[in-house]
Amino acid sequence: GNTQRTLINPLTNYNVFVVEQALKNNSKIGFVNTNVLRVGEFTDANVTGLDWNLRNNTQNYAFNGKAVASQRFIKDAGIDVGYQLNAAAGKISGEWTYNAGTTIETDNFNPNDLGFLFSPNEMNFFGELNYNKYKPKNDVIATYGFTNSISYESLYAPNEFTGIFTNNRFFLRLKSFNAFGAWLRTAPLGYRDYFEPRTEDFSQYLQRPRSAQVGGFISSDYRKPVAIDIRTNFRKYDLQDKFDFNINVAPRFRLSSQVFIVPSVSYSIQEVDRGFVSPVDFILGQEEVIIGERQVNTFNNGISGQYNLNDKMSLVMQVNHFFSAVEYGNFGTLSANGEVTESNYLGLDNEKNPVHDINFNFFTINTVYTWRFAPGSDLVVSYKSDLLNTTPYAAYLRNVAELSDFYRNGGLNVKALYFLDVNKVGNFFL
Repeated sequence: GNTQRTLINPLTNYNVFVVEQALKNNSKIGFVNTNVLRVGEFTDANVTGLDWNLRNNTQNYAFNGKAVASQRFIKDAGIDVGYQLNAAAGKISGEWTYNAGTTIETDNFNPNDLGFLFSPNEMNFFGELNYNKYKPKNDVIATYGFTNSISYESLYAPNEFTGIFTNNRFFLRLKSFNAFGAWLRTAPLGYRDYFEPRTEDFSQYLQRPRSAQVGGFISSDYRKPVAIDIRTNFRKYDLQDKFDFNINVAPRFRLSSQVFIVPSVSYSIQEVDRGFVSPVDFILGQEEVIIGERQVNTFNNGISGQYNLNDKMSLVMQVNHFFSAVEYGNFGTLSANGEVTESNYLGLDNEKNPVHDINFNFFTINTVYTWRFAPGSDLVVSYKSDLLNTTPYAAYLRNVAELSDFYRNGGLNVKALYFLDVNKVGNFFL
């Protein structure tokens, strides 16, 4: 019955500073700094980056990349510093092009105070070969191309191999503006997933089996009032009954010069998916990690529309419902070689009901009004409403019927952007 007040989000200043310099040969170099200052004893952060794109005088070759350093000033822990390097070089003109490069992220690289990074502590080295025919001598085909790449990936600390991956893509566009694509992606050695076991020292990994994925897309002529995009892929693993499948269908309707609507329907299934489980009322050994085998069904359905009030004002609205149902079958213990062995953990509560089978729902409504009140200058008013709910495993339609029980969160944002022409301002003062 007691009440207490806790400060969870102090007064904070966010600052972004960018400088970019154009160089000869269509080259450029840029400097970026983001800074977060929080009042009191909360963590402050600063991220500094240098990015570049350098070309030779014939525009045939390029060297591009970025180098970034992150600093987090943590109370009683000092300064936590991390680094990221991306660099690639290759041939960029002609029908045949190629490039090779690397990405290195240290284990403590963290730009997330004013940025977003899923996971640091990764390295990869890659090579890519492309062929593009821009003007084939054909009455039907407008352009086509192939891309073939291979990458070697590992952890940064400890320096442990994780996997080799190949990617082969084909693209074709007809003179009718209908486009088609296909791809084949493989993990011929499988890969070691050091992130799924959730160990802070990366001492354990989950061995993912070898796999091959095939997919493709169809995109019809966007110039017509009605068009459609269809995308699908299928991934098979070297493990009995394990596969992934996904399909997305998104028709496009241009009802007039003012109204444009795009509904979309997406479905995916992951069969015999393996992932970390946090046990309930189960005594673990000091190093034991529980891995569950599950089926994951995901629906992602939505509709977006744009209404142009005139040549300076527009209204955009997006409605989306993301639903993912997870149902577990078996549980096992992660062994030292990354394989999953039998476990006596059942994932049941005292009433013998499953405790890990869940439904996750996320329903969003985004509305954005934009007014271009001067050249290069916009007033943007946006409203966002989120509905979130996690429930025991149940069918899709039942979740839709229970939207009223969702946790609700909404926000209104107003942004004004004014473009200042430095040349005109300078002439005015002179």
